[in-house]
Amino acid sequence: MAEAEFFLDSEDELEVMNFIFENGGWFVPDIRYKTNEYIDVRNEKEYLGCREATRLFFILHQTYLKSPLEMRPCESQIDGQRFYFIMPRNGGPTLDFYCPKPFIKDEVLHLPPGALGYYPTFWNTTAERNEKTPQEVVGFYRQIVKQIRENSSQAVSNQTGRSFYLSERALKKLKNGAKLVGLEDFSLFEKRRDTKRIRELGSCEWANGRISK
Repeated sequence: MAEAEFFLDSEDELEVMNFIFENGGWFVPDIRYKTNEYIDVRNEKEYLGCREATRLFFILHQTYLKSPLEMRPCESQIDGQRFYFIMPRNGGPTLDFYCPKPFIKDEVLHLPPGALGYYPTFWNTTAERNEKTPQEVVGFYRQIVKQIRENSSQAVSNQTGRSFYLSERALKKLKNGAKLVGLEDFSLFEKRRDTKRIRELGSCEWANGRISK
């Protein structure tokens, strides 16, 4: 799966959401549905109305929509109620936008990691066959990642080597005492195309992240 990981705050999320709307995309929330018809989210009000119920959205666009998303029935093991859910990779294809909300724990703001990604293939529910993800998906993915990158710095975990984007707002909150969920030690790069590391700041440690050479 091609994937870009990031740490955003709530304002960053809304900027990404609006960028997607302004460029012709829309969302389908990953929630429990009472019927086998999913919801198309096409404006900020509808997006925020679904936000408390899920942290995952499927992004669709007319340029690459080939077939309806597949809805599968399921029965709750708790109360026995029947509901429907969207089967990943079946229909669309989609971009997957995973963006957990920041939260307060022990009086400290925590910023959880999010991700945007797509799979190399998908199941065309109309043609009933597995197909290669079209180039239009890749193009829209790159547009969204570019928008995130323009307002972020690139960083890499010193423990796992995985790279991610840290938004300017998230970085400011981090310096003011916030924490990144699941990440304690990382190196920060300049906001430049060559992603050259920033000048050495010694072992200066702030919040829960260490900027190293």
